[in-house]
Amino acid sequence: KNGLKNTELLSFTNESIKRNLNIFWTSPDLFCSKTNSITIFNPQTLESETLDIKQLNDKVKSVLFKYVGSINKYRSLITPVLDSFEKDFKGNFINDIDTMRFFFDKKYLLEFQEQGFNLPKTKLVTPQVSLKEILEHSQDKEHIIKPLSGELSVFFDKVSNIDENWLREKESHVSSWLIQEFSDKIWNGEYQLVFFGEQFSHGLHKNYSKKDNMPSQNDRAFNQYTPTQEEINLALELKKFVEEKLNKKIYYFRFDFLKQDEEIEILEFEAVNPGFFFTYLPSQTIMNVSEKFIDYLSSFNK
Repeated sequence: KNGLKNTELLSFTNESIKRNLNIFWTSPDLFCSKTNSITIFNPQTLESETLDIKQLNDKVKSVLFKYVGSINKYRSLITPVLDSFEKDFKGNFINDIDTMRFFFDKKYLLEFQEQGFNLPKTKLVTPQVSLKEILEHSQDKEHIIKPLSGELSVFFDKVSNIDENWLREKESHVSSWLIQEFSDKIWNGEYQLVFFGEQFSHGLHKNYSKKDNMPSQNDRAFNQYTPTQEEINLALELKKFVEEKLNKKIYYFRFDFLKQDEEIEILEFEAVNPGFFFTYLPSQTIMNVSEKFIDYLSSFNK
């Protein structure tokens, strides 16, 4: 039902059908761990069938993971499916399952920081950390706090906005906290670049209203953005670092960053469920991106 409302899924499906490619939909809640089977749905014929994961190898060459909704909220539902596919599926799983597991949380930012990439100064702390300890670390600079495995701005705030009760109430809901310096560059907007392998697909500039002292996901606007060569090069440098130094395979990803006066600060390297934000793109751009993406995915099936 959610898939029928998802612009990305529908666009990829329509482009695949135009090329006479066989395409199927499924969902983690259609997986049965007892029988190691999953139900797949054909959006053209409207027929469905249930197959053992090993049987799926005779029918499917590639699986694209695009989850509609919160991954962290439903990780207990998703993880058994990934485990089964990793064990028994012989085709391409995009992105690579080991890579997705690694990027389920934001610990990779510490790897980027240690390597010398420019990002807001980041520190990992335990759920039991006290406000006093956070303030001692902050050294009178404004910082933000967010869960290590956070998404969709859940439990995300400025340190100056929280108190000890806030920390204790959320302690049992997080595995760790990330403390980061707050960057005023956010008020110049957040930039997001989507890549298929080494190929740049499209860019977006996300602007926040400065009504409050924190960016709000409910008060933002998107515009298409054409990146500089320097920004493209940095994205590909991060991809190379992830693949060569962290030994994680990347099929496609989204690079999020801030910038001001040509200085770039890394925000995220999204390799689990990179949103393309089709809702904010013109119809012709959506068609172009879908064509490029299906071209890219099809290249693995030859």
